[in-house]
Amino acid sequence: MHVLDLMSEYFDSTTGATSINENTMQKFTGWEKVASPERLIRDYDFASRPMALEFLRQLLLYEDAVNHHAKIVIDYDHVRVEVYTHDIDAVTERDVEYADSVDQIYMDTNYTCQNI
Repeated sequence: MHVLDLMSEYFDSTTGATSINENTMQKFTGWEKVASPERLIRDYDFASRPMALEFLRQLLLYEDAVNHHAKIVIDYDHVRVEVYTHDIDAVTERDVEYADSVDQIYMDTNYTCQNI
C-alpha cells in the first residue's frame, strides 16, 4: 500500500481530517481554493502598513494558540494567507475554521485600527 493511502486512512479514521467538498467552499467569499497542493488562498489589503502589521500580529497569536500555521506573505500593506493541512496536502475542516477565524481577525483589526 502507498504511504499516502496509509496516511489518508489514518487521518480519515482517527482525526477526521478529510478534504472538504465544494458545498463547504461555496459558503466562503474571498477565499480561493487552488490545487497542487490543494489549499485556500486569500489576499487582504489594508489602508496602511501599521494596520497590516497589527493584523499579522493578531494572526500569529491565533496560529500559535490553535497550533495551525499558514503560509503568510506580507508586501507593505498587503497580506496573502495560504492554508492547508500539510499532512494530507488538502484542505480540511480545520483549514475552513482557520479561514473563518482569519476573516474575523481581519474585521476586528480594521475596526480597532480605524477607531484609535
